[in-house]
Amino acid sequence: MAARVVWLVLGFLVATGVWGDGETSDGPEAPVASVEGTPPVDGAGEEAALHLVERVVVTANRVEQDPRDVPAHLTLLDGADLAATPAQRVDEILRQTPGFSLFRRTSSAVAHPTTQGASLRGLAPSGAGRVLVLHDGFPLNDPFGGWVSWGEVAPAGLERIEVVPGGGSSLWGNYALGGVIHLVTSDPTDGGRRLALSLGERSETLADVGGSERWKSRGEVALALAGRWLDSGGHPVVRADQRGAIDRPAESRHGLLEGRLDWLREGGFSSRLRLRSYRERREQGTALTDNATGGRSADLVLAWLQRGDLLWELSLAMTERDFESRFSAQATDRSSERPALDQFDVDARSGSLGIEGSRQVGGPHRLSFGTDLRWVEGSTHEDFRNLGAGFTRRRRAGGEQSLAGIFLQDVWSPSADWSWTLGARVDRWSQDAGLRREIDLGSAAVLRDDRFEDRETTAWNPRLAFVRRLGSRRSLRAAFYGAFRAPTLNELYRPFRVRNDITEANPELVEERLWGAEVGLDHRSAWGSVRLTVFWSQVDDAVANVTLAAGPGVLAPCGFVPSGGSCRQRRNLGRIRVRGVESDLRLRVTNAWSFETALLWSDGEVVEAPQAPALLGRPLAQVPELQVSSRAIYRRAEGGRLGGLGFWIQGRYLDRQNEDDLGSRRLDSAMVFDLGCEVPLNRRWRLELGGENLFDDEIETGRSATGLVSIGAPRRWHVGIRWAG
Repeated sequence: MAARVVWLVLGFLVATGVWGDGETSDGPEAPVASVEGTPPVDGAGEEAALHLVERVVVTANRVEQDPRDVPAHLTLLDGADLAATPAQRVDEILRQTPGFSLFRRTSSAVAHPTTQGASLRGLAPSGAGRVLVLHDGFPLNDPFGGWVSWGEVAPAGLERIEVVPGGGSSLWGNYALGGVIHLVTSDPTDGGRRLALSLGERSETLADVGGSERWKSRGEVALALAGRWLDSGGHPVVRADQRGAIDRPAESRHGLLEGRLDWLREGGFSSRLRLRSYRERREQGTALTDNATGGRSADLVLAWLQRGDLLWELSLAMTERDFESRFSAQATDRSSERPALDQFDVDARSGSLGIEGSRQVGGPHRLSFGTDLRWVEGSTHEDFRNLGAGFTRRRRAGGEQSLAGIFLQDVWSPSADWSWTLGARVDRWSQDAGLRREIDLGSAAVLRDDRFEDRETTAWNPRLAFVRRLGSRRSLRAAFYGAFRAPTLNELYRPFRVRNDITEANPELVEERLWGAEVGLDHRSAWGSVRLTVFWSQVDDAVANVTLAAGPGVLAPCGFVPSGGSCRQRRNLGRIRVRGVESDLRLRVTNAWSFETALLWSDGEVVEAPQAPALLGRPLAQVPELQVSSRAIYRRAEGGRLGGLGFWIQGRYLDRQNEDDLGSRRLDSAMVFDLGCEVPLNRRWRLELGGENLFDDEIETGRSATGLVSIGAPRRWHVGIRWAG
């Protein structure tokens, strides 16, 4: 415990700049390796320090920029960052960023798909999420519910991850309420190949394969294929002293197949076509609770230069998702269960079309402009109300949504020291064909047949930001922005149940609107970098699961609620406010050793709640006040390249947090340590060893109204071998 406390205090001190914030030493600069893994050229010094990713352009802002000119607290996880972690899923890798969280603390390995919405900066996570997650520029957010199937992307195939917190709707529109996470795939024209095999505790098996081939054919053509299979025996998700006869490990398995064809022609024309198929299945800890998700998608990008400096890009995408899930009502002593809900057909389809252009105008102005359209259709079919003799009712609910937006942004650099960003976007959101129909399975009588009124509204989202370079080592930045998120079909029309807690849908929900501002200071030197950001966000009409009453009894609008359960409904709160401090430090201690730490302190509360007065002044649910992540990395160079022995240890601290909106259920704080090691066998083969939750701490991930505590993954070791050619 003492070692853990020391690690936490050290991380706090360096993250807030108490240590490691000064100027670089007057002595000679130590040689460090650049992002590409080659030693820096003589005199590169500061520009190649650590792996600040100076050579990587940022695309999450829809314009190529040096990361130092991005007016946001940008986090870039490059190839070295993605390798220096034992995590095997994208959401687990993102936990290196303290501001990132899912609806609950659980990994996507065992978390129910509907709780995998992402959040940044403590912005009250929900199952739908309040962050836009992109994969090479296309949304990964589920068309029906807004959550993210994190297993749909293989970490080994990524070149980098860009995390841009703060409202991003001025460029990206819907979902980017709290920011943008962009997963960028490795360039297939590199012609690389990979193979990874891994075995872990509790029967975990991972196989990952990928490769690309390129050839000349009226330009350059590259074909990339990738596949991934992950099968895990899982772990118990209920605390040991509360388990009963029905409890068993939550197993999961998923598979992914992807193909991509790139064509680059002379004269500035390029195209990219990608096809992907994905399937996953999870057991949720008992025999009668499980779920399955499947998806197929196709996307096409065409880009061309017009008159030498006007770059156009046309994008098309089609996505189809299907989902099924079973829930159960469980005895208090967990000795028995019975089916409570069977979602047997949740299907969703979406299509999108976008065109954008960018051009350098008058020297210092970089204009970006465009328009995009997205259409979504989805519905759920489910059987419910089982009093012991089987399901007696069937429900169908769903609808359609369409969103159309137009945006304009100007990045103005009047001098080498100033960069201004001025942008705005207007979106038109419409909700159509909403329905909820329920029948009696025995008599086929129609018990409910609601047809909801079509609606449409307009959202205007501006952005004003600047970066002021204060010499070669420091820069000051600030931003003001607006953002929005439309409620999903799932939130509008589909009620759900978790154990004995029932949450009703609400077809009257309106869109969430955010206004935010931030100010930051960055310092970089030959030995590393320090960044500090103070932010403030206000969300009007935030959607929350509001507790209305406790069971047992027939409670409106939920119907019958069993003993120990609660009746909730999704509602628009009046206003929530989040303010806080975000800080991170990267320090090169020696040529082989580096240290990184990041901290997020956020203070979120409900400041207006006309529909739920009991929530006024209460902290936001599912948001810890303090999060700290620290990591020490050793990587030995061989033959002038980063490819030798690698070792790293990382720790994460999560403060206590409320499980529910009323603050009646609290989750304990948690501190978790992970370990990883890479041993080169030759130029192509590497042996890997990883350990997660080294001290086998019990991490609380949920607490029901009856006091049932859900827990995260225990200690887990895995060993694997990797080939790269």
